[in-house]
Amino acid sequence: MRVLLLIIFFLIPKLLQAQNDSIVGKVMDRNRTPIEFVTISLLSANDSSLVKGTITDEKGEFILSRKDVKNCIIRASHIEYKTVFTSVPPSIKDVEFILEPSIISMNEVIVKSNFIRHEYNRIIVNMKGNPVVKGRTINEALGMLPGVINMNDELRLNGGTVSKIYINGRELHDRTELSSLQATDIENVEILPEADLQHNATTKGGIIYIHLKKNADGGGNGSPSLLGQMRKRNSHRERFGLPLSLRFGKWNFYNNLVLSNSGNPYITENITHNSHLNTHIVNQNVDRNNIRRINETFSMLYDITTLQSIGLNCMVKQAGSTLKSSSFSEIQETEKEYTSSYHSKGKGDDKIYQASLNYNWKSKNGKNTLQTVLDYLRSDETKELNHHYLYQYPEKNEEDNKCSNTGTVSDLWKAEINYIFLLNEHSRLKWGGYYYNNHTDNQMYYAYQSEEGWQKEDKSGLFTYKGIGYAGYAEYVWQWKKFTLNGGIRVQEDEVKCISNNIAGDKRTYRNLFPSIKLGYLFSEKNQASLSYSKRMGNIPYKNMNPAIVYISEYSYAKGNPDLVPTTEHRIRLLLSRKRLRDSI
Repeated sequence: MRVLLLIIFFLIPKLLQAQNDSIVGKVMDRNRTPIEFVTISLLSANDSSLVKGTITDEKGEFILSRKDVKNCIIRASHIEYKTVFTSVPPSIKDVEFILEPSIISMNEVIVKSNFIRHEYNRIIVNMKGNPVVKGRTINEALGMLPGVINMNDELRLNGGTVSKIYINGRELHDRTELSSLQATDIENVEILPEADLQHNATTKGGIIYIHLKKNADGGGNGSPSLLGQMRKRNSHRERFGLPLSLRFGKWNFYNNLVLSNSGNPYITENITHNSHLNTHIVNQNVDRNNIRRINETFSMLYDITTLQSIGLNCMVKQAGSTLKSSSFSEIQETEKEYTSSYHSKGKGDDKIYQASLNYNWKSKNGKNTLQTVLDYLRSDETKELNHHYLYQYPEKNEEDNKCSNTGTVSDLWKAEINYIFLLNEHSRLKWGGYYYNNHTDNQMYYAYQSEEGWQKEDKSGLFTYKGIGYAGYAEYVWQWKKFTLNGGIRVQEDEVKCISNNIAGDKRTYRNLFPSIKLGYLFSEKNQASLSYSKRMGNIPYKNMNPAIVYISEYSYAKGNPDLVPTTEHRIRLLLSRKRLRDSI
């Protein structure tokens, strides 16, 4: 009790300071009835970038810290109402929103709290019958969930990043897939505001688990969709989606095929006239980009028994793009005229293949749970460009032709095992292991055209990254009445090797311990305090470590520093949650 009183005494000045640097607000409808679960976003007034976010409580109230942000914009959004923006200068501390019903969603059912379940360190949202799934993609629906904000198809969680997203146990490496899948196919979503010891030490943001639903009564269903859009300046987008879900006995299948095509020309023209110097300058740039994509997602689940299941999840993406770029510049002076033109034409191919095999088991008494995942990812990206440059001026003309081919091929294997054992009604033990093997080849080729044809330059290179990692962790959770104690440790080793045609090889090994501990006290269902410490590691700077010369263009190159090491962070977090306070200090 003395320790708790000391913590509360220490928090009082911090809490008062937070109140002075905070914006307190309330959200109501036209009848001045409080609205719960409204997503509140704090945006910078300079560039409208997201700073942080929160949601309103059952009284429609919220509070956001505006520390280090003078002029800001507050955005209030809810599935049932029109989104509202308001500018908040430094002198304003209290704001009030009155939301008008959305015409599209006036007949929908409000998202009640029975769709949302709070468990230890996570929030579980049931999506079956949830109105947020109607007519939306998974990416759009996620932006409606507690604490999650969708900013131009980029997801943010409690103002921070979403580090990892999983679908049926398969980790997403290409998040454009979220805009291809339908939200009506989701069973539930688990939201972890902060990564735990199960994940790599470089994972510092939130985690989202998406579980697709099964056809409980057998049979199949699907809802094909066709989309066509024409925008300004001949920009266009076409998309065809064909989801299909089937169930035969113990087998459950899900397949989603998406075909898309888009084009986006970009034209600029600048004219400058200086009568004093008698010069006239005209610059014109035209960029045309066309992208064709095929996305295929396949999921198969077999229920061995009511307590065991095995699943196979696959994803195939093939994207082809064509690029045309041209520019023209003209400078007119007294009795002189200079002109130059640049043309670039090329194509690119991007291929991603992923397969994930997982096995889930639970004991009859429900005390033991086992999860295993084997994941393979192959990424192949190539780009070919031909450049033509012509410069004309009174004395002579200069012409130059260049071509560049670049390619990256990566193979990644991962294996993971996690085991949860309930020791008694107050405590549980979780442990697991992790292994990965990454092999990436990068190739760059440059050439120029002469009278004898295309000549290969010395500005070509081939280098390889090889990465191997091992990790093991153990985590203990103890809960008694209103107290929670969570502690554990992760042991992780990463080995990186860089090889190129200029060097024999350079090897680096990083080995470290990553402890974590958290103490929490639950005053009531929505009032709690916690103090936590964790040690994390920054991403390994593979490309910056490679000592080989990498040519960025025909005229510039970069050379890495093999002595670079990833950063290590010690994170101490003090969190207070009250009905009227939903912000961390």
